[in-house]
Amino acid sequence: MLPNINPNSASVAPVFSLNEIGGRANLEDSISPVHPHVFVVCDGVGGNSAGEVASAEAVNSFYHLFSSRYLTIKSVDDFRQLIQDALEDFRQAISRFIAINPTAKSTSTTLTLMVLHEGKAYLAWCGDSRIYHIRHGEVAFRTKDHSLVQELLSKGVINETEAERHPQRNVIVRSLNVQTKAEQIDTIVLEDLREGDWLLLCTDGLMEQFKENLFPAYLNDLDTNTNYAMQIRSICEGRTKDNYSMHLVHYRSEQNTKDRRKKSRLLLWILPAVLTILLSFYVLFGGKGGKTQEAEVPAVDSMQLTMPVKKKEGQKSLFRSHEDLQKAEKSQAGRNTNLRDTTSKKTGNNLKVDSLVVKDKVPV
Repeated sequence: MLPNINPNSASVAPVFSLNEIGGRANLEDSISPVHPHVFVVCDGVGGNSAGEVASAEAVNSFYHLFSSRYLTIKSVDDFRQLIQDALEDFRQAISRFIAINPTAKSTSTTLTLMVLHEGKAYLAWCGDSRIYHIRHGEVAFRTKDHSLVQELLSKGVINETEAERHPQRNVIVRSLNVQTKAEQIDTIVLEDLREGDWLLLCTDGLMEQFKENLFPAYLNDLDTNTNYAMQIRSICEGRTKDNYSMHLVHYRSEQNTKDRRKKSRLLLWILPAVLTILLSFYVLFGGKGGKTQEAEVPAVDSMQLTMPVKKKEGQKSLFRSHEDLQKAEKSQAGRNTNLRDTTSKKTGNNLKVDSLVVKDKVPV
């Protein structure tokens, strides 16, 4: 499956996503659609228990409720109440599925949920899928798995190296199912978010190859020319035995995002104004060194020429056509030279029509 990538979204953060089958025969991971504030990644429990249905229903229930109501979150209590409501939607959906498919009565899934709102990250998880907060390539926070191996680690029975190779590392002690209670879903609020931090929600399959020791090399400053989803997939592809999925978020503060949008809107107003001013200068002063060009007067067919009709007191109508013009010329030629010169001085404007020069407004 091709990665879902939205690196240039005009949202709180660029998002890079994967939902890959890996070495499994069936894809049981599910991820939510790309959203600027709500992210969900789930890993269905394998086997014959329809884990893909459980993970899909979990994503559907939590994503739709939180994407429509995240703006109502003002406190941890508000967040937990929405978790309770989404969990109830999930349990009802799974109950309906089990009623039709009794063999799937044990179906379940992990859950990771993140809501970015008012400069905070509200996190919830259940099972061994993880949420990371990464700053300058270093892990600032990581959720604690609900797994057998994590319990052994917490008790000091095994170390990190032994945990990675433990034969029961895929055994989880909590998951979302038809009987899960809201109290079994852990929550935390990250308040120290900074511009440039990374937030990663992922299934355990991603961590088979994209391990924490790779974070400094790959999750440091954002390179806008890098497709992080494709880069991480190249690390996992052909090597990961499990499904692997993620939402990788490069954090931008909401205030900075608003400032960027204001600047963009301002530019949309300024650029047309600048172009208008430049165009006006070009029209006024011309395109060649500021010199204006004389307008070319189109030729006018003398046979179609019609002179303006205008009467003054004590004057007859002026000639209107070429025929009238010829009559006027003959009449003028019959007058004495002195009278013609006097008339010429009084009517000094010439109108050029093709090659014929016509004295302006000569009475017939």
